[in-house]
Amino acid sequence: NVDATALLQNNACLSCHALDHKVVGPAYHQVATKYANDPQAMTKVAASIQQGGSGKWGQTPMPPYAQLSAENLQTLAAFILAQ
Repeated sequence: NVDATALLQNNACLSCHALDHKVVGPAYHQVATKYANDPQAMTKVAASIQQGGSGKWGQTPMPPYAQLSAENLQTLAAFILAQ
């Protein structure tokens, strides 16, 4: 079982995201706040990581991380939503 910190480092997440302030993409705290009352939050955040995308937070695209396992996607989504 890989922890979220290792996944963040190994996948260069922190080159575009920080916990508490916008870098290239939104702070994880902003993501957690946006989805705080959404019962589908885990699914939506995991899908955004896996598929990438743009337009939710501005024009800068996020690349897809399709190589991540379902377990790793859930680990990251849970970590992000806990911020």
